[in-house]
Amino acid sequence: FLRPAMAWIGPSNSFNNARLSVSRRSLSTLVPPQSDPRLPWKLTKNFAAMSVLVAVCDASVDTPAGFATSLLDPHVAQIGTGFLCLCMVLSSLFVAPHVVSFFGAKGGLVVGISLATSYAALFGSATLEEPGSDEQWAVYLLACFCTGTGAGVMWTAQGVFFSNTCAAMSDGDMPSILTSDGESAVREAVTAALGGRFAAVYLFMDVGFKLVASLMQGSMLGWHFGNPIISVSGMFFLFACLSGGAGILLAVFVRAPPPAPASMLKASCAPPAFRLWHRPELWCLGLVNFTFGFCAAFMNGYVNGSLTRRNSVLGVGSIGTLMALTSLTAAGCSLLFGVVAQNIGKGPVIAFGAIAFVVIPAAVLVGKPDYSNDYWGSSLIFLYLLQGVGRSVYESTNRAVFADFFPGSLNTSAFANCIMQAGLAFFLSFMIQSFSNGTVLAVIVLILAGMVVPGHIVARRYRRKPLADGSPSSSLGGPSSYRY
Repeated sequence: FLRPAMAWIGPSNSFNNARLSVSRRSLSTLVPPQSDPRLPWKLTKNFAAMSVLVAVCDASVDTPAGFATSLLDPHVAQIGTGFLCLCMVLSSLFVAPHVVSFFGAKGGLVVGISLATSYAALFGSATLEEPGSDEQWAVYLLACFCTGTGAGVMWTAQGVFFSNTCAAMSDGDMPSILTSDGESAVREAVTAALGGRFAAVYLFMDVGFKLVASLMQGSMLGWHFGNPIISVSGMFFLFACLSGGAGILLAVFVRAPPPAPASMLKASCAPPAFRLWHRPELWCLGLVNFTFGFCAAFMNGYVNGSLTRRNSVLGVGSIGTLMALTSLTAAGCSLLFGVVAQNIGKGPVIAFGAIAFVVIPAAVLVGKPDYSNDYWGSSLIFLYLLQGVGRSVYESTNRAVFADFFPGSLNTSAFANCIMQAGLAFFLSFMIQSFSNGTVLAVIVLILAGMVVPGHIVARRYRRKPLADGSPSSSLGGPSSYRY
């Protein structure tokens, strides 16, 4: 069943076009005669398998999380969700870098999936307990602890797997290439393509699981057409089995990508996440992560709870469909942005995502949807489409940019911080919503989104400066090919 996805994610002409853009003379000096001509296909087939299996696991965990507020005691669901975000932040800082350094990218994925799989099973158990009882508190908090810790490890390992695969596909494991401008362009074309395709698989899988969950409960797009074919707890136990099966398949059939370039590796394990905190690039690029976290919380908390719920045209019954529409929009845009990034650079894509994030809070602050205008009626769908555009940039191009800026042994720490920033934004949003209205979050999103493009420009300025240990900040050394 993985073969269609592997063929779709496999090597595309864009990779070949990127290579042809490098002069024949430079290629003849960079690619050794003993290189395996089938290596790009083997690597992309391996990456495709990883993408599908990780997407299955994450969708199996994310779908139950969407039911938390409706199936559990409200206080249990609210506090548990905040605890989950906090565990993800702490895991990405203190656990994930060491787990990935010790077990490798593939081993880290297996560990993360194993922990995250328990969420669906424990969530199903929590729904069987008396709402608000000590048993429900204990079971759901344990589920949040496991999945928060596992998510920090899994997504850090996925970022390292992605970065190492891109480096190997662009022949980045050969030290002689590390000073080649042409090969740097090839690598960035590879990160753009694979980043977009992974995000598309991940988001399409998310949509599929949400629709399947709705069908199992006898509803579709807000319409109820029959009785549930399986209980809610039984459905989540089934999802837990699917996630566990995905983890087993990944452990057996997916191969670890080639390690980071030897010239960039240190004698010890990958540096802790804190080692990169003094780098301006980390925080300049991280503005996308913070913006997405706050904007997602704004959409889920304020737009869903205060606008869509009171909208006479849409109503609370359409929230699930609108969230699926956001994921579907993000999946389609991921493929489009991957092609755009390969041809004109990742900078314009990041800027387009920033514009989408700016328009969402600006429209709410200026348009002021309320009872007098029926909370914008069907026009409110526009906000969900914009969120899909912004999420697409976060899930695809943003990860590719992190892989470009922090290659080799730095990618473990970089992707750990990437997860930390998004998780911290979710946690802070959870805290802010508990004592303020949506206006505060809207202003925060507006400010952060407005800083994204200037932040990336500043990060590009710092990219050529050497690290404290003497290694180059640029992805492959030499002048940067990152374009705005």
